[in-house]
Amino acid sequence: MIPVKEHAYTLCFPLLVAPRSSKNMVVGAHDNALKIKITAPPVDGKANEMCVTFLSRLLGIPKTSITITAGAASKRKEVCLALSPDAAGKQEAARIKALLAGY
Repeated sequence: MIPVKEHAYTLCFPLLVAPRSSKNMVVGAHDNALKIKITAPPVDGKANEMCVTFLSRLLGIPKTSITITAGAASKRKEVCLALSPDAAGKQEAARIKALLAGY
């Protein structure tokens, strides 16, 4: 199971990234993190940009709501998602936590 930390209006979870893959995909839970494969190389921040884009599509939230808060130069990262402070944000948090629990 992927540990999700919930703070005021944010959700944070560990991410394990495998760059230079043949396609972008979710591998699943690995070593207490969500493992994804991405096609971008780990050069000049391209892998981090691809991570944000891929997670945006996967989770259905804007790229501007996703921040890599730790491990920008590492395969193991921490990602935080900014959510709105209203009831819609709470619903979004529940939806994302349920989605991550499925891996």
